[in-house]
This record gives sequence, structure tokens and C-alpha cells, in this order.
Amino acid sequence: MPSTHQWKVCFRSSSAGFFQVCDQDLVKLFRPRELKDVLVGKDFNDWARLKQVTVYAGEYTTPLHPTIQMFWEVFDDLTEDQKKAFLRFVTGFERVPILDLEKFKMTIRDPEVQGPPDQFYPNAHTCSSDLELPLYSTKEIMQTRLTEALSSNKIIFKEAGTEL
Repeated sequence: MPSTHQWKVCFRSSSAGFFQVCDQDLVKLFRPRELKDVLVGKDFNDWARLKQVTVYAGEYTTPLHPTIQMFWEVFDDLTEDQKKAFLRFVTGFERVPILDLEKFKMTIRDPEVQGPPDQFYPNAHTCSSDLELPLYSTKEIMQTRLTEALSSNKIIFKEAGTEL
């Protein structure tokens, strides 16, 4: 177990590196929680807002499209952890940047697929927060494909050593 002296040396080194990147006077303006939100992002759980700011493209020109309505029903049935996994699936992050919270949106579009849509999984483009959602024939198939995609994504992040 490291001694108190070793901890102090480690802390001094870490804080010195931190303050090379972040201005010390500016950091003092924040409370610890505010600083955390600025540096690592803000927890997101305003799922109603996500629905409001979602944009639809391709076949899905409106939130009234039957596949989109089915999607939001499936989404509403997800657990909070699955919803955060979904956010990570679509954006690459489980948190959203505090300053970009107002700009955050997702686009759902139908992919061009060769064959029956039911055999395909949803696909995400994290750079643009786009979700390609096949035109599934039933809610059950959509739920299965979406939860499997989220589970596979979690395994990928875990294997890469970046699971939160």
C-alpha cells in the first residue's frame, strides 16, 4: 500500500499536469460538481426531450410513421441502463457535452438493405448521431434486434477497455 508521502507526490504530479491544460484561475470559478459536468459531460436522461429533437429522414419523414411509433414504444420499454446504452450506441457517449446540450439531436433514417429488413440490425453513425432503423415488421422483432445491438455494442466497448 502506498504511503501518504507517495500519495501526495502522485497528487502533485496529477494536479500539475491538469493545470497545464486548464487555467487554475478559471477552475476556481467552478464548484466541484460544475467542474465535473464541464470536463466529462452531463448525465442525460431527458428522454422526452430526445424524442422532441429527433429528426427523421428517408422513408421516415414524420414521427407518425408506423415504424417510428413502434420504435418509441420499444424505446420507452427499455430500462434506464439500456437507454444510456442506446445513447452510447448512437453518439459514442453516455453523457452529453454541457455546452452542446441545446444542440444535441438524433436523426433516424431507414437504411438501404438488400433483403428482408427483419434480418438486419439497427446501425449507428456516432459522428453525426444517426440511427439507421430498418422497417421491421413487428415490435417484437424490433425489440430483439435493438437490444441485441445494444448488448453487442456494450461487449465491444468492454473489450476495448472503455466501458463505463
